[in-house]
Amino acid sequence: MYRFVADIGNSCLKICEFKKHLDGAFIRLYYKDKAEGELRKALNWLNKRGAKKIIFSSVNRTIEKMFIKILSENNISFLKVKKREDCGINIKYNISEIGIDRLANVVAARKIYKEKNIIVLDFGTAITVDIIESDTYLGGFIVPGLNTLFSALKNKADLLPKVSFKDCQVNIGFNTETAILFGTFLQLRGGMCEMLKFIRNYRKKRYTLVATGGDLEIVDKIPLKVIKNELLTFIGIREIALK
Repeated sequence: MYRFVADIGNSCLKICEFKKHLDGAFIRLYYKDKAEGELRKALNWLNKRGAKKIIFSSVNRTIEKMFIKILSENNISFLKVKKREDCGINIKYNISEIGIDRLANVVAARKIYKEKNIIVLDFGTAITVDIIESDTYLGGFIVPGLNTLFSALKNKADLLPKVSFKDCQVNIGFNTETAILFGTFLQLRGGMCEMLKFIRNYRKKRYTLVATGGDLEIVDKIPLKVIKNELLTFIGIREIALK
């Protein structure tokens, strides 16, 4: 059984220490302009817990190289988990086009939840929507995450303020910041509901919704009945490694 599992994402590094089979504690570290310092924090976190070996997946090559260098310098062995077709899911998709994080999510969801049809929502830099029916992965959608939308607007309009998601009551914007905050959130919420409506109408099936990701708190503001699982990606990475 693998005790330490890491997920190297586009915006942050997440590391989980499993306590039990499906239960653990994790740390999330955002890179921004201080990647090396955040990776040192990750190393300290691992050392305090006596980590000697870690498995990881990655969608960020730059951070991956830095992470491997730090692990090697500190005698922590590692295994990179890669995409593979024999992971317990029938994939109706070109596997080379599937991110390892998306694959891990559907593998974990299929293992944990016994419902026949599942839609996995991962709220991060991008929001991914992935569809599982029985033991078959059909594919899904990828859209910009909420903070990615905020950043894109700021990058294209110099006079607009930098905005980040806040847990607040959505209303009509009363200044530039709240106009961006509320408007962008309503755009995302409407898009999410429309995608799920499309899937249900197109497939003519009922689905259980499972949500994960660094921006998981956003789901509380969307009128969806979901099962939240912060460890979903970690569980999937470990399952793929075990196979």
